[in-house]
Amino acid sequence: MANIVSKSLFSIVLPMIVLLFSTSLLYSSTAGGRVFTTESERRWRIQTQQPLVSDWQLQDQQGRTFRLSDINKHGVLVNFIFTRCPTICLSTGSQYGAIQQQIKTLKTPITLLSISIDPDYDSPKRLSQYQSRYTDSPQQWIVARPKNQQILNDIKKEVGIKVIPDGLGGFSHSTSFQWIEQQRLKLVVDQQATDPLSLLNLL
Repeated sequence: MANIVSKSLFSIVLPMIVLLFSTSLLYSSTAGGRVFTTESERRWRIQTQQPLVSDWQLQDQQGRTFRLSDINKHGVLVNFIFTRCPTICLSTGSQYGAIQQQIKTLKTPITLLSISIDPDYDSPKRLSQYQSRYTDSPQQWIVARPKNQQILNDIKKEVGIKVIPDGLGGFSHSTSFQWIEQQRLKLVVDQQATDPLSLLNLL
């Protein structure tokens, strides 16, 4: 009889222990239940920690080498592109063109920065051609590539973006905008979440 009771208690208590452990693990791994995906976790981390980024070395659409600190006096809005992209990078370019017009009109002293995730292919000439589809002036909008693959790897790690080759010469990647101020990553904004003026009001 005692043995039967012990087995019954065990069958009740064990699932409760497993449930408690699973709940605790879920709570801790989702920052107290606030995040449930890699992307939302990334955004939560940036919002709460505002991590530092390194002084990235880049080459712009005119072939000039510069560092992030050279253009980060009033904040930089960063997105990621590759010039062969036939889909989302087109709308991203259009939106950056519209934002550029807004910051020129409002005389807002921020810099737009599009960084290529395909630096081996995206030469300065190709970067310039990409930009020229959306604007006739490079004022306050730099299109650039990392100086080498290691710098690109550092950028991806620090910003937390995922770049996945699609097997067709392209990539699946984050389409969000990242706001960097004083070398700190402070905000992530959905590329399609807001119009240019509303986006600028968030910064």
